[in-house]
Amino acid sequence: MNSLDPELKTYYLKVKDEIKKEHIDYLSQHPEIRQLLNDFLSTLLLEKPEDVYKFAQEYFAFFNKEKENVQYKPLVISGPSGVGKVRE
Repeated sequence: MNSLDPELKTYYLKVKDEIKKEHIDYLSQHPEIRQLLNDFLSTLLLEKPEDVYKFAQEYFAFFNKEKENVQYKPLVISGPSGVGKVRE
């Protein structure tokens, strides 16, 4: 990012901060998301399945009982360490 011109870098940082704020606001309005992901990650780390995608599909199938046999694309959660964490 050091090679970006100052105006573009400022714009990028502004957009990044706006998106981060939107995500934090959404998570604060829906605390169940944090609990859902915490439960999933805890179960994942306890079970340590070979096929994480299949495990996730089976784990979240509970929430989608009316749509049996639906093929989902993998859910990928990525980003640098610490991004999106709310400090309390």
